[in-house]
Amino acid sequence: MTKDTYIRTRLSEVTKEEFDAVCQALQMVPSEQLRLMIEEFVAKHNRPSASRFLLQVYRPEGYEYGVWRVTVSLRKPAEGLWHGTPIPFELPELPMRLVQSDPEYRAVIVSENVDRGPILGGRFDNGVWRGHIRTNGCEEAMNPTPIERVEEDLRTIIESTLAKFHGYTSWVQRQSERTEQYKNAHTIADWIRRKVIWTKNPKMAGNGEVTPGIYGRNLVTGFCDSFNDDGNLYVISRYVSPQQASGTDSYHLYITKFEDWMAYMMPVDEATD
Repeated sequence: MTKDTYIRTRLSEVTKEEFDAVCQALQMVPSEQLRLMIEEFVAKHNRPSASRFLLQVYRPEGYEYGVWRVTVSLRKPAEGLWHGTPIPFELPELPMRLVQSDPEYRAVIVSENVDRGPILGGRFDNGVWRGHIRTNGCEEAMNPTPIERVEEDLRTIIESTLAKFHGYTSWVQRQSERTEQYKNAHTIADWIRRKVIWTKNPKMAGNGEVTPGIYGRNLVTGFCDSFNDDGNLYVISRYVSPQQASGTDSYHLYITKFEDWMAYMMPVDEATD
């Protein structure tokens, strides 16, 4: 059973007062808002590739507007090599953007286009690559290529390059499935914390056919990952009877595939609207 934990941080008294005031104005509980902000941050950055490498794009203090520092760190530095030789990769080429490796992370790449000639790309050194992203030919505020697009293209290039050397494609797919399963498990945990009561959606009755779902009032009590390592997630629920069951019946639980639960069940308050 996973236990809750706490994160502590320091901030100025003024910021704390302003944060409390904003939460009060929006009728939000400050601690709950902090939890949501952390969860949104993790969901955004904990993508499948993040389990193999971490890509950071940021603007350090003192950098002029329009210049960004970018760093890629492999979880396993050895994956930046192929038989002891650094793996080179191309850098994104996008309108009004210039992506360059720092000198010690440069690599010469022979383009597939024979008319183009060699180009400068990147390579990992001890599992790390560093470089810069710059606006090129216009002010940052007017740049038609958002920095997020550059980050996404760089991520895609590195993922596809590693796939050629380390069979990355199937690994990414497995990690993607696990990430999605974790998000769904988090959703189930939220139902449990809020003690949401569920019933079968009357619109999904099946017109005489037997369909998944449980009528009456049902309380979600937990989940399990899978019985056959098939990647499925199952919702565990208990029927809430007007008269409390006793004996053996009091231990009866229902197990429903998460996809079926989402398709055939609905909160009781929605069913009565």
